[in-house]
Amino acid sequence: MKRLIAGVAKTGRTETFEDYYKSKEDTFLLDVIGQTIAFQKQDYSFFRRYAYGYKYHEHRLKSFLTQHHFLLPLVLLKWWWNIFICAEGNYDEYIGISHSFALFGVILKKLGRVKRVIYYCIDYYQNDPIMAWIDRINCHYADEVWDISQQINHQRDFFAYPRPKIVPLSYSDKYLHFKVNLDSQRLVFVGSLSDNQGLDIVIKAMPLIEKKYPLIHFWIIGDGYYRKEIEKIKGPNVSCFGFIEDDTQVCNFLASSAIGIAMFTTVNNKNILCADPGKIKLYAMCGLPVITTKHYKYDFGVIADETPEDFARAVDYLLNDKERLLEYKQRSYEWGKQFITTEVMKKIQ
Repeated sequence: MKRLIAGVAKTGRTETFEDYYKSKEDTFLLDVIGQTIAFQKQDYSFFRRYAYGYKYHEHRLKSFLTQHHFLLPLVLLKWWWNIFICAEGNYDEYIGISHSFALFGVILKKLGRVKRVIYYCIDYYQNDPIMAWIDRINCHYADEVWDISQQINHQRDFFAYPRPKIVPLSYSDKYLHFKVNLDSQRLVFVGSLSDNQGLDIVIKAMPLIEKKYPLIHFWIIGDGYYRKEIEKIKGPNVSCFGFIEDDTQVCNFLASSAIGIAMFTTVNNKNILCADPGKIKLYAMCGLPVITTKHYKYDFGVIADETPEDFARAVDYLLNDKERLLEYKQRSYEWGKQFITTEVMKKIQ
C-alpha cells in the first residue's frame, strides 16, 4: 500500500503515525508531511519518504509563520501547496491529521489522486463555525473518521457518517522514560501555549509555593500565541525554554522533574471538553505525577481548583511527602504504558 500522512509537525500526531506506519507490513511506500503551526518562532516543517521501512529521502519544507490571525488563510494555502508539490503519483490511503489536512485529502480524492481518506479529528473547536464547516465536509467525504474522544461526535450538530472510530492519542515507545533521581522542586509544563492551559494560575501561585519551597522552579517548554502574555507575568522562578525539537531531551527533562502541570481551564475556550489529554499521557510515560483540574481524574494526580491558592495546596500535597511522590510516579508510569501506539492501533483495527 502507498500511503501519505499529513499533519502538524512535532505538536500533532504526525511523527507518531510515521513511526507506526513506516514499518507496517502492508506499506511499501510512505510519504510523511509535517508542517509547523503559524505561531511558532522556528519552522520545523519536513517531508520524508520511506520504502519498505527504509527512509531514503528527507528535506525541510517552509510553512507560513505569522502572529496575525487574519493571515491564517495564507498559512492554510501554504500547507496545501506543500502537500501538492511533495505528493507524487496516486496514493492508496491518505491520513489527514486534523481538520485542514483532512480537507486537502478530500480534495485530492476528488482529483483522483487518493483512493481512501482517513480523517483524524484530534481537536474539536467549540463555537467555531469555519472549523465546524470543515469538519462536516470531512465527515461526509472521508472513508473513515477517527475521533480522539466520544464527546466530539456528541458535540457535532449532526452524527458523522461513517460512524467514527475512537482512536485515543498515543506515543511511540521511545517516549518511555523513568527516573528515580529527580529535581524534587521542579514543576514542568510541555505543550502549546494557549489561554486554556492555566499557566497564569501556576505563575501567580509560585510566590505562595516559594514560601515553603524556596528552590521551587517552573519550566515551560513549548510555544504558541499565548507566549507574549506569559512573558509579561512570569517571575524569576519561571523559565520559558520555547519549543525544543529533540524529543529525547524533552523526555529527560520530564522524567527528572517532580510534577507535570496540566491545569486545563474552560474560562476562555471550551476545547478541552472534547479533548483526550495527550499532555498527561506524555507526562505518564515519563513517570510524572500530575496536577490538573476537575475535567480529568487520575490515581497518580491531584485535582486543583482554578485558583493560585488551591494549586499551591496541590503542590504541597505532593512535595511534602517523598514516598507519596515516588508512589505517584510509579502509578503514572504504569498507566502511561497502555498508550504506546502499537497497542492502541491493535484495539481499533
